[in-house]
Parts: sequence; structure tokens; C-alpha cells
Amino acid sequence: MHEDLEAYRRLLSITYRRYIEADILLAEALNDMQAYFPAERMPYRGTIGAPGSRVRRLRERRDQALLRLQSSYAKLKIAKGRVEHRRSGQGRVFSLCFHSE
Repeated sequence: MHEDLEAYRRLLSITYRRYIEADILLAEALNDMQAYFPAERMPYRGTIGAPGSRVRRLRERRDQALLRLQSSYAKLKIAKGRVEHRRSGQGRVFSLCFHSE
């Protein structure tokens, strides 16, 4: 495997794990909320996502993790394209000089 790609794969792996962790934390918080507030006693939805609320912070954390995951995936795709471009030999410039005597 190409060294450049390995670094991008590690980055993608790390960002994926962080996204999964953030998603699990959000899901657990939403499940906990449903345990406290059954469907018939659910408070006004606007207060649950109010600024500073735990659920809001967890949702924002998950959204940021998703953006980082998408960014690292895009970087890996670009790096793969560069490696393929180099392997195909395109983009190489050869200069030939002829001297006439």
C-alpha cells in the first residue's frame, strides 16, 4: 500500500470511530430522555434542543464528527486519485534536447 494512502486511511478510521462514538452517545441520551418522558408526557420539543441542553450538545458533537468523517473520506479519494495519476504516467514531463553541430 502506498504510504500517502496509509495516512489518509488512518485518518478516516479515526474519524469514523469518533463519529460512531458520538452517534452512540446521542442515541443513548435520546433513549434516556424517552425513559424520563414517556410519549404522552413528552415536553415541548423546543426545550429539549435548547442551547446548552445535553441533547443539543451531543447532536452538535455528532454533526461535527460527521463533517470531519466526510472531509477525511474526500481527502482519501483525492489522494487515491493522485496516486493513480502518478502510476499511470500521465502528468510526467520529459524534456529532450537536441544539439546540432
